[in-house]
Amino acid sequence: CVIDVETTGLIPGYHEIIQLAVVPLDKNLYPVRDFLHINIKAQHPERATDEALRVNGLDPYEGADREEVIRRLELILPSKMIPMGHNVCFDLEFLREFLGDDFRRFFDYHKLDTAAVAMYLNEKHGTFPKTNLAALCKVLGVENEAAHDALQDCLATVACYRAMLEL
Repeated sequence: CVIDVETTGLIPGYHEIIQLAVVPLDKNLYPVRDFLHINIKAQHPERATDEALRVNGLDPYEGADREEVIRRLELILPSKMIPMGHNVCFDLEFLREFLGDDFRRFFDYHKLDTAAVAMYLNEKHGTFPKTNLAALCKVLGVENEAAHDALQDCLATVACYRAMLEL
């Protein structure tokens, strides 16, 4: 599955997830069924940074609680999934903090990361001038008109990954 989070800042354990997208994929890396795209109410909205909220445009005071997110994850993830993301370690730190012991119910310890793949391709071919998601999208011809929306970033991430597999 491809995952993305939007947060109230950059520090896991202090800042929080306020939007989550989880999109299950088929063996050809295309979305196959229901997905999760949900805004989450922050437990500590006062910790939100102005910069984070400016970038993602979200309201940390509105959204679902943890129990609702867990219930929705149970509906779309019938077994552990290998998470894919762009700079996925960032997202996974926040998800581990948010889900606690439930994290291992949903996600495998393996992971796929488009940022890591881009860095590898740079070592071999110098493919990307930068390795952020916007730069990958530009070089690979992937549209991401709503960057910093978790679902749109998921779809752009997996499209970039598929394109990089062809390089």
